[in-house]
Amino acid sequence: MISGAVALLWLAIILAFAYVLVGLFGTSPLLTLLGCALVYGLCIGLPQDAVVLGVMDGFGGWLGTFGLAIAITAVTATILQKSGALAAIGQWATGKVQAKSTQRGHLTRLAALLGFAIAVPSPGEFGYFLFLPLVEDIADASSVGRTRFVLAYAAGIFAAGSLVMPTVAALSSARAFAASLGQTLFVGLIAAIVALVSGLWWISRKNPSAVVQKDVGMDKNSQVGVQTDGQTGIQTGASAIRRPLIPIVLPFALLVLKMIADLPFRPFGSGWVYAWIEFCGHPMLAACLGLAFALLLFRKQIVEGKASSSAAIAGCVEEAIVRATPILIVAALAASFSQVVKAGPLVDFIGRIVPTTSIAGRFGALFLCFVLAAMFKSIQGSSLIAVVLASGVMAAVPQAVKLNPALAVGAVGAGSLVASHINDPLYWILQKSLGLSTKDMVRSWTAATAIQGTSAFLAVCVMALFIH
Repeated sequence: MISGAVALLWLAIILAFAYVLVGLFGTSPLLTLLGCALVYGLCIGLPQDAVVLGVMDGFGGWLGTFGLAIAITAVTATILQKSGALAAIGQWATGKVQAKSTQRGHLTRLAALLGFAIAVPSPGEFGYFLFLPLVEDIADASSVGRTRFVLAYAAGIFAAGSLVMPTVAALSSARAFAASLGQTLFVGLIAAIVALVSGLWWISRKNPSAVVQKDVGMDKNSQVGVQTDGQTGIQTGASAIRRPLIPIVLPFALLVLKMIADLPFRPFGSGWVYAWIEFCGHPMLAACLGLAFALLLFRKQIVEGKASSSAAIAGCVEEAIVRATPILIVAALAASFSQVVKAGPLVDFIGRIVPTTSIAGRFGALFLCFVLAAMFKSIQGSSLIAVVLASGVMAAVPQAVKLNPALAVGAVGAGSLVASHINDPLYWILQKSLGLSTKDMVRSWTAATAIQGTSAFLAVCVMALFIH
């Protein structure tokens, strides 16, 4: 087998080739990732059977760990959309803020918080496509410019998507680094909040003017009070808004409860109470409970002219699976690539070149996690793939330098935010939706995501001073 330095060179060459295939020739990411995994394994001298087994183990291991949880969260998100629950949240929140203040800053922060919350039940880029029309409708009926509102929403979803448990990227990275889910939740949440605030600050300062924005007041149907959605019959007043929030908040709350239960002083003891909290706080079980509440609360509302509610629910499941499948396959193939990388000499090589002294080693490892994820993000565009690849390459480093794995997860997540540009699907979704020029998109959105990733990494570095 070749040396670690040569393996690193081969990785750089293959990733550059992948960038050309995907970015310039529009080759499918699925085929590109599969080809990269096979070619890289052969180039670094792995036996042919080891290359094939590495691809299969990486693909099957990732799907086995996360596939069901992602499918469940996708179904939950579809039910919330079809039932009108998400529309109810947006309409109530917009009316509530406008009733209190006419300042645009309030609505911009609202849009960012909506995106931040939606990122949890909406795996990968699924949420961008699923809820962007809803956000556009809210923006058109609000007193804030459509461009700023939609960009703030996207910044919220972008900040949470790679950092906050139980999103797919955060779970994948925590598994690769063998990090505590509770500590990963804490570190990721703090870093994501910092990223959200910094991105929102930049978008507020650099609001593009390329689009003629609609600055209209609220109409009579968006006043605060108890209203009903004409299609779904869901009340959108303050008294009824708690129901749509339950399926979104519940999985996150269970993870927080598990984090508290795992504290060293064991606040819930070590008996049956602790066992049940551990059981319900598992990401898959938390997702199942969120789906159960979504079905319980909105079973009647998702009947859209179908023969029965069962047929409507079956339709939601099929639609969610169709939308989530590309995310699952691409992420699993990225995991296959990472598995082949880990089978070669590169991981040990990187572990040796990272400084081994206590402080320098920890911060050197964090910086390398951040830079690798940022490089993978810039090369191929997907934050999820960037997280999976960088986590696979750096998996053994935290233990070598005595770094808390949760901090490595946070650094990788921060790097995957740097930066959204022309090879990121979200970039084109936003540009086509808002009609912005390339210059305006780079000045507002690309710069905002670069600031988000950098500020999140600085937050992780500050936490590294106190978390060991």
